[in-house]
Amino acid sequence: MSNVDKVRENIKKQIREEYGKLVYTYTCHNKEARIINNRTKMLKIVKLSLSGLSTAGFIGAVFSNAKIVSVLGTVISTALFVITSILNEENMACSIASHNNTANQLWLVRENYVSLLSQFDNLSTEEIVKKRDELLLQTNKIYKNSPQTSSKAYEKAQEALKNNQEQFFEDWEIDLMLPRSLREGRNENGE
Repeated sequence: MSNVDKVRENIKKQIREEYGKLVYTYTCHNKEARIINNRTKMLKIVKLSLSGLSTAGFIGAVFSNAKIVSVLGTVISTALFVITSILNEENMACSIASHNNTANQLWLVRENYVSLLSQFDNLSTEEIVKKRDELLLQTNKIYKNSPQTSSKAYEKAQEALKNNQEQFFEDWEIDLMLPRSLREGRNENGE
């Protein structure tokens, strides 16, 4: 293998690695949006339930004059206040939109990496390096403006990528995601 071929092969390996990292981050942001969405739904259900209990508790306190009903109503009202504050403070809808927006931007860069890999053999080394650098700059810009993901989202992405095969990271796994014409023919053993 000539020196030029080695350089091109190393560049291709780097592009594939960056593609894998990008897919991982993309998955993390999708998982984070789902986590926040599920938490929001759960908190809204709890809020609605506590509102009903609170109303029933106060009505019961008026008619029964029992201290236990009053104390229970106070506890429920306090919990309701806390949940309402959490829902208002965290602005969960904005967080969901922000993570979805980041994932959507990363999707486009991801697809551009696939395009670069599909054109790889027909481009000069200089053209490949230029396109790779542009993709790295686009990715960096997205990362600078993206919200942080939680450790829970990271764990869910890791589970999705490594165990559930939602998306892949190993060379042979990336081969499974790429169109047949772009696969390098590796198997699980890296051969």
